[in-house]
Amino acid sequence: IASPDRENGSALIHQNAKIFAGQYSENYQFVIPLSAARNGWLQMISGELAVGAMDLKQGDGLVITHEGPLSATAKSSACHFLLFDLP
Repeated sequence: IASPDRENGSALIHQNAKIFAGQYSENYQFVIPLSAARNGWLQMISGELAVGAMDLKQGDGLVITHEGPLSATAKSSACHFLLFDLP
């Protein structure tokens, strides 16, 4: 939804960061697209999400430090989150 280069029609921010919004239905599997050279913050808005061995629910946050791409699975029908890709 935001990036320093307006990638894919996102809003312009003057920072070395990208902000993604995810909204998936139950059992949807996907990859969180982080480079191993980057960090991230995932903030749950609603629903439940499994990231690796961690189960997250509404209000939870997850620090991601130099992990690279992570597998995730939506565990509820209204899984909605924000992902911040940071230096």
